[in-house]
Amino acid sequence: MRPTRTTVLLTAGLVTLLGIPATAVAGASAASAASAASASETPADLFVNGGADSHCSDTGAGTKAAPFCTIAPAAKVVKPGQTVRIADQVTYPGALTIDRSGEPGKPITFAVEGSSDSPTAAVEKSLTISGASHVVVRGLSVRTGVTVSRSHDVVLERSNFFRGILNGIVIGDGSTDVRVSQSVLGNPRIEGGAQRTVLSRNLIHGPVRVGGPFGPAVAVVDAPGTALTNNTFSGGCETAVSFSGASTGSSVSNNVLPAESHSTQCPADKSRKAVVVEPSAVSGTRAGHNLFVGPPGLAQVPYTWAGTAYTSLSAFRTATGQGAGDLSTPDPGQVDSLSVDSGDPTAPGALLTGDIDGHPVADDPRVVNSGKDGGYVDRGAYETGDRLRTVWMLVDQTWAPVGTKVQVQAVSDSDWPTAMSYAVDFGDGTAPVVVKPADPGTLGAIATHTYAAPCACVVKVTASNTAGQKVTTEEQIKVTPAGSLATAFTVKPELPTNQSPLSGVLPLTVSVDTAGTTAPWPVTSADVDFGDGTTAHSTDGRFSSYAYKQPGESLGEPPVSCRPRRPERCRRHLLPGTTRRRHEHDRGKHLPVAVPAPTTALRPRRRLRHHPLEQLPQLVRHQPFNDPHHGQQPTAKPR
Repeated sequence: MRPTRTTVLLTAGLVTLLGIPATAVAGASAASAASAASASETPADLFVNGGADSHCSDTGAGTKAAPFCTIAPAAKVVKPGQTVRIADQVTYPGALTIDRSGEPGKPITFAVEGSSDSPTAAVEKSLTISGASHVVVRGLSVRTGVTVSRSHDVVLERSNFFRGILNGIVIGDGSTDVRVSQSVLGNPRIEGGAQRTVLSRNLIHGPVRVGGPFGPAVAVVDAPGTALTNNTFSGGCETAVSFSGASTGSSVSNNVLPAESHSTQCPADKSRKAVVVEPSAVSGTRAGHNLFVGPPGLAQVPYTWAGTAYTSLSAFRTATGQGAGDLSTPDPGQVDSLSVDSGDPTAPGALLTGDIDGHPVADDPRVVNSGKDGGYVDRGAYETGDRLRTVWMLVDQTWAPVGTKVQVQAVSDSDWPTAMSYAVDFGDGTAPVVVKPADPGTLGAIATHTYAAPCACVVKVTASNTAGQKVTTEEQIKVTPAGSLATAFTVKPELPTNQSPLSGVLPLTVSVDTAGTTAPWPVTSADVDFGDGTTAHSTDGRFSSYAYKQPGESLGEPPVSCRPRRPERCRRHLLPGTTRRRHEHDRGKHLPVAVPAPTTALRPRRRLRHHPLEQLPQLVRHQPFNDPHHGQQPTAKPR
C-alpha cells in the first residue's frame, strides 16, 4: 500500500515545493555550490544579547563577547551571508526594520538561538521588512504587527505573529516569493500585488470582534499565485479563507478548516464559510485534500466558488472538478485519524521537511496511505509521527567464554514498534548486526553473535525509526578465554592494627580470599572447609573472618561452583551437602593453614566508673583457649 518514500518525496520536492519547477531547483543547486565556494568570504556572525550580565553595547562590534543590546544596530550593519544570532528569552525594546539585502545563496539571517528546541525572543514593537531581498527571520515573537513590503525572497519561520483582532502580518506592495511557515499567525493578509506568497504548516487564528464585523481568517486580495498549504485554522466567526480581486492561480490544499467557532462573540445563527473564491480569482485557482470540521446541525458551507455556495463536497466536485481528496467530519475528535497520511505531497507550497513543531514527514505504518499517488503527508500544521525517546537492551550473557553464542534483545518506546530497526554493535570490531521485529506482535528484536577472542567489549544498540530519529544505549560485557574452572585462594591471619587496636579481632582469626580463582563463567558460589569441621558458604566468593577455637594445622578447602546462565554450558554442580566429587566445573584446592597457639598475656584495661577515684588501671588475665569454659565472658581479676 505504500510506495517507496524516496519516490513520493523526491517527486514532490522537484515539482512543487513552493511551486518551483525542477529547472529552478537545479539552478538553486548550482547557486548552493557557488555559495560553498565562497564560504571563506562570509563575514563573521553578529551577536545580540540584551539579557542581564551580557556586557552588551549597541555601539560595539556585536561580537559574542561584547554583543549588541538590541537587534536594530545589527540590522543596520549585517552583510550578505551573515547571521545575526539573537539570544532567546529576552524582550528587545523598540521596533525593528530590516531594509538590507542578502544575495542569492547568501541571505542575511536573523536567528534566535537558545537551549530549548524552539527558542524565541520578543520584539516589543513592530517588525518591518521593506525593500529587502534574500532575508531569513527565525524565532521572533512580534505582537504589534509584521509588515513585508516591496521585498523579494523572504523567509519567516518558527515565529509568532499574533496580534489579536488585528492583522498580525501583512504582505503586500508588490512583494514576491515570501514564505511564512511553522509559525503562529493572527489574521494574515496578503494584498497589493504580492505574488507567489506561501503560508505553510502554520496555526492560523481568525479575528473575533465583539459585535463584528467578522472578516476572514486569511484575506488574499489582488495577490496572484498565493498558496495556503498544510495550515490548521482556529477561531474566526465567518470565513476561514477568502480569495478576491486578481488573486488568480492560487491554491488551498491540505488544510484543516473549522466550519464553526466556539467563541461566544460569534453570532450563533450565522453560517460559516470555509473557503470563498470570488469570480475574479477563480482562473487557475485550485483546491483539494482539505478537511472540514463542523457539527451537522450548523449551516456550513465548505466552498463558495465563483459566487455559488456549495453545502456538500460532492456537489462542489461535480460542478467545478475541484476538491479532489476533500473530507469532512462533524466530530472534531476524528481530525487526527482523518488527517494522517491522507494529504497531497505535490500540492504547491507543501513543506515536506517538518511540521510546525519540526517533526519530519513520516509514514505511519498503522495507516493505509490515502494521499494523492499513495503519498503519506498529513493534513494540517501537525504531522503525526513516532516520538522515539529511549531504547533498552537485555544481554543474556554479560560474562561468557569465547565461542559462546550471545543474544541481545533490543526494545524501544516507539509508538510504531513494528517499523523500528536496531543496529547492534557487539564491540569487537565486527560489523553491526541490523535486526527488525520478527512479527507485528513483537515489541523488539534479537541479534545473535559469537565472540572469537576475549575482550572487555561495549555492546551498543542504535534504534532508528522511519522518521530518521535515532537513540542509543550501551552495556559492557566480559568475554573470557575458554577453559575450565581453576580454584585459587589465600588464607591470611587477622590482627589488630595501629588504627584500630581495640577492633575486637579474636586470636586465631583468619580471612579467606578467592580472588585468584579463574573461571570462564561468573563464579556464583563458593564453599570453604576450614579443616576443623567448620564450613562456610558464599554466593559471591566473599567470606567473613573465621576464628579457630584452638591452634593446630588444618586443611582449608574451598570448592567453587561455576554456574552460567545457560545450563547446557555447565551441567554439573557441587551443591551444598553433596559429596565432594571433582566435577568438570567444580574445583577445590587444599591449603595448609597453620594456627599458632596464643600466648597468655596480661594487658591493661581501663574500666570506666562514675567516680574519678575509681579510674584505676586493671589487668585482665585471659583464660587459655582449651579451657572448657571458653566462649564465656572473661572475669576481670584485679591484681
